[in-house]
Amino acid sequence: MNKPLTPAVNRRDFMTRSAQVAAVGLLGSAFGTTSPATSETLVQQLYGSMDEAQRKTLCFAWSDPRRLKVDNNWHITPQKIRDVLKPDQQELVREIFDKLHSDEYKAEV
Repeated sequence: MNKPLTPAVNRRDFMTRSAQVAAVGLLGSAFGTTSPATSETLVQQLYGSMDEAQRKTLCFAWSDPRRLKVDNNWHITPQKIRDVLKPDQQELVREIFDKLHSDEYKAEV
């Protein structure tokens, strides 16, 4: 009879290790040894800089079907980014785009 497979790491170990990694990241930022920004950290920074009106316009609930739609040249909202976001926030959007795409694609777009 075959034994059921067990995960290499249990849930408690996973949570402990995740907390340790987060703590190291926080300590690194406290001492000025942060790693370069990633698209994820830039998105977090952008979201944190938005006021409630901007969030209402640009952020969708988890259950919103628009979050799952992918289409070329798709306009998610009728408003343009330049009409909703401040110049520094627009720069964050550009940085997020640049981090997500190859240099060849960025030049083409």
